[in-house]
Amino acid sequence: MLHQFDHRFATYEGSVDDEDAETRPVTLEEKRDPNYRVRPRYWVERDAVIAKVARVPSPLLSLVKAQDHPGIRRMLLDWLGGHCLNRGDAGDVAKAKLGEEIVQARAGSLFASLQSDAIDYITKQAGYRAMEREFPLTDSEAVCIADAFATEDAAKKEVMLLETAAMLVECRIPKWLIGFRNNARNTDVRTGIFTILPLSGVGNSSPLIDFSESDAKKSAIFLANLNSLVQDFIMRQKVGGPNLNFFYIKQLAVLPPQAYEKDDFEYIGSRVLELVYTSWEMQDFAIQMGFDGPPFVWDEDRRALLKAELDAYFARLYGLTRKQLRYILDPNGLSDAELINILDPEEDPTCSGPHLLPAEPTTTFPGETFRVLKQNDEKEFGEYRTRRLVLEAWARLEVEFGPVVPRDYHELLPPPVVPVAGTVTSRKPNSQRGRPKKSLSEQDQTLKMGIEP
Repeated sequence: MLHQFDHRFATYEGSVDDEDAETRPVTLEEKRDPNYRVRPRYWVERDAVIAKVARVPSPLLSLVKAQDHPGIRRMLLDWLGGHCLNRGDAGDVAKAKLGEEIVQARAGSLFASLQSDAIDYITKQAGYRAMEREFPLTDSEAVCIADAFATEDAAKKEVMLLETAAMLVECRIPKWLIGFRNNARNTDVRTGIFTILPLSGVGNSSPLIDFSESDAKKSAIFLANLNSLVQDFIMRQKVGGPNLNFFYIKQLAVLPPQAYEKDDFEYIGSRVLELVYTSWEMQDFAIQMGFDGPPFVWDEDRRALLKAELDAYFARLYGLTRKQLRYILDPNGLSDAELINILDPEEDPTCSGPHLLPAEPTTTFPGETFRVLKQNDEKEFGEYRTRRLVLEAWARLEVEFGPVVPRDYHELLPPPVVPVAGTVTSRKPNSQRGRPKKSLSEQDQTLKMGIEP
């Protein structure tokens, strides 16, 4: 049902009760209608969807539904306590003190029984911190909770806490989601097919990627990164079967948000917005992107151009040379001399034409990259259109921004975890017992090499 930057790729035909209903591609005329909605095969209750995607601690959903006032009071207090403790770590002394007071109030008298209450205090404090880190409260949300607790009238306080909890649940329901197809067949044009879709229920073949906060601009960058040719090339080296599982997604070389500059957000975000916002269903996403106009008209040629510009732009962000980009598009479009050392940016001087083909392309290279994409393009357009559009976009970017200057992303990575001597508890095979112990330097070396010491 999904395709790249397209949540209206296919629709079901037939009645809801028809077990033989099948999908069909959405027609071009339907895609051009911003009011058109695809028909799902199954319908689920809205509450069932909210229970899965609302960015609140899961017990709060059932407490609000049951109007459990004591439970809501405890949950909001725990959440607020975690917020204050975590903000206290950032240097806010007042919030740190408030967080300590909340934990002490919920854990009982800290010093009444050192063996029980102290452990209870530490456990609760860690739990509150972890819950708020998973579901961070904004300062304005924390103020709303605190104001509700500050209500003097007991009956009114219960009502205020219930209303506050219900408001938090409603405000933290995402209006759109990021989903992808976990079917990575060798007959598809891409291995990774990701898009933004409106709030809805999805099946197990369309997993979702969620974040603790809803930031449309960062999500747009993330989506474009995953859909880029460079990233798809990486996926094709990792995915060994027809299923694109989450353990593959976690291994991808996705650029972190802090790797992007203001110009990057503007260039990428504007193109993702135009690709995604073709239906009124995605209006909430457009508004969060800062755009309040009508949906963009679905134009196949325009969309191909926008995707090509994103592909070329991400090739630059990853520090690729033009020759390396040509290799990703199709290694058989390079000469044997160019393929000897793909890290050497030097290109064959005979490369010419819109596809930058050398006079004598290789005839012996054993591999391929985007065979299906190339074949589909040649069948429909009489040329490998994607390659031409991407290389033309690369040329325009060089004129606008100059040659590629590789960025150093290493400083953005978290520091490596250094193993501490004496903390390895796994048992060694019998054949290794009784051997002389290795020095710490030797252990470090084997760990770096990925070999079990």
